[in-house]
Formats: sequence, structure tokens, C-alpha cells
Amino acid sequence: MRGDTTKVTIEKLRRMGAKKVYLFVTFPRIIGPCFYGIDMATYGQLIGAKHTPEEIAKIIGADAVCYQSIDGLVKATGFRKDELCLGCLTGKYPTPLAQKIADKMKKRFLEGREEPERLYEIPELFGEG
Repeated sequence: MRGDTTKVTIEKLRRMGAKKVYLFVTFPRIIGPCFYGIDMATYGQLIGAKHTPEEIAKIIGADAVCYQSIDGLVKATGFRKDELCLGCLTGKYPTPLAQKIADKMKKRFLEGREEPERLYEIPELFGEG
């Protein structure tokens, strides 16, 4: 999600003599926050919101990073796509309020504005506009 723990692990593998390190993630790349209870509050906390898999590989020191596809995840669950919340993976949230907040947060993020740790610290997210 954030990439910091993985980077340390890859550094250890390299020190132990690994010539190549490929990271296979069994979940799709997370590109947005979760508003439904998972502790992923801002875009800035998520390495996948800012970088492609190729860029992530360079940042964490891996030779390549491969993610599960969204379709592969859906198939593995046995549910239909419309039965799952995939907002953090697609940027399309299942409720109008969450979509509105996500759109405002993404705009702030792309403008380079500071992101607090928690949503409630950004009161304008919940106002009109």
C-alpha cells in the first residue's frame, strides 16, 4: 500500500545476495483511499496513487512489480463486479458522497496541497462545491 516495508525487505534480500527481486502482489494496485473503514485515508499515503508499477519497482528496489488484475480479484471472490466496492482500485466509489469526497481529495492531491492524516481534518470536503 505505502511501499515502505517492502523497500526494507527488498534491501535485505539484495544484501543477502539476491540478484533479481520480483514482487508479485496478490491484490490490484490501490490508487485511492477507502472511506468505508480501512485505514487508507489519503492519496498521498498510497504509492499506487502516485506511481506506475514500473516506477514503484524503481522506488522499492525491485526488478519488477506485478499486481493481481481487478478482473482476477473479482473472479477469485465469486461475486459479480457490481456486488463489490472497488473504489480504492478504480476511483469509482459506490455512493455519491464518497465519490464527491474522492474527487475533491484527488484534486487537492494533484494540486500538491497538503494532506492531513484524516478526512475530518479537511472540512471543505464535506461542504458544497
